[in-house]
Amino acid sequence: TGVFNRMIIPQYFKLRCSKRKPFAIIVLAMDDFKFINKMFGTEIGDAMLYYVAQFLVSISGEFRVFRWGSDQFCMIVELDEMSLEDATTKICERFRHPWIFEDVSVMMSTTVGCLRFPDDAYSVSDIMDIMDYLIMVAKSNGKGSVVHACDISLDAVRREKAVEKAVKVAIDCDLFEVYYQPIYDTKREQYVSAEALVRLHDDLLGWISPEEFIPIAEKNGSILRLGTIVFRKVFQFMRDNSLQDLGIDYIEINTSAVQCMQTGFARQVIELMSEYEIDPKSIVLEVTETAAVGSMNLLSENMQRLTKAGIHFALDDYGSGYASLGYVYELPFKLIKLDKLMIWDAFANQKALITLKHSINMLSELDKAIVAEGVETEEQRAYLDQMGCDYLQGYYFSKAIKESEFLSLVKHQNGKRQSAPTV
Repeated sequence: TGVFNRMIIPQYFKLRCSKRKPFAIIVLAMDDFKFINKMFGTEIGDAMLYYVAQFLVSISGEFRVFRWGSDQFCMIVELDEMSLEDATTKICERFRHPWIFEDVSVMMSTTVGCLRFPDDAYSVSDIMDIMDYLIMVAKSNGKGSVVHACDISLDAVRREKAVEKAVKVAIDCDLFEVYYQPIYDTKREQYVSAEALVRLHDDLLGWISPEEFIPIAEKNGSILRLGTIVFRKVFQFMRDNSLQDLGIDYIEINTSAVQCMQTGFARQVIELMSEYEIDPKSIVLEVTETAAVGSMNLLSENMQRLTKAGIHFALDDYGSGYASLGYVYELPFKLIKLDKLMIWDAFANQKALITLKHSINMLSELDKAIVAEGVETEEQRAYLDQMGCDYLQGYYFSKAIKESEFLSLVKHQNGKRQSAPTV
């Protein structure tokens, strides 16, 4: 494209920031550029990228334009030469007209993000993080959107980077903990399993929800190391405690969509079970509907191999909005976990209750064991039991608790049930 690539950008920004002279940055992301390559061919696509780069050079000047990504550019605006508003106006105006290569006319659009140094960002890492965030926001606003950093809250960016750092420290220093939420068997009337849930406490941020740090770990790839840590901690806990003697048949472990997309995932799990001498029948891997949507072929391959090894699977978050009935009968799921929102809606809305009843009947006819999550009241417990749910999980029984608390709870509750006189 005739401009610098991304590798030099940190050095360039470091030099510019050290001068403390105000400047602005415009970052552009081409809309649907893959479609242009597919429709017109990569030769024309490459020509379009070159033309865009040279157009930006004509506005900003040489050595001030960079290739930010495959179809993304950023340019420096010297505020003593041109206003940020004038620069964005020129860009938007140019993209209202076709780009010509030989005899081919191509219409393109681009989303645009704008920020100022030092008003919006005051360090190199800050600048680069905000640039990525601006593109994400602009894309979500629709094709051709222009977003200014001063018009949006940047707290989310800084929070994400802080959580990302906390995750890295926790992985390096072994700070993650695994808690266990017991699962109640409606027929045996005792706890027979538990879901292993990873927890993170940071000295600066306090408790960080998995709903926040798991997506961040998936985004930067650290979920693979985190997943291995969780497996090891759960297997260690199972090996050190005779859970079968307490009436616990199996432990459920959540698997990320990113893990499911790894070709070596099945082999890794099997090797870890062998290392810790874990009976495969005592493990149930929970897979979310989003994982099934995103990686059907690899997921199926991994599931088949692990099922053959003796491991069972649960489809998590069933009814949360992504479900396809095809996943239920095409993939080897033994358990179906009804999403807590599906449960809660059923007790607040008659139509939702009808949906729940029919879902339970259908899953039962498909010979699937049913776990109802989010059980919080005696009314819910009794009704779900009556409707045919095999297992119940939720705050009515217990929140997720530490290893020692879980062992004490199960010993007390299951021991009391087993010692009760037979009538």
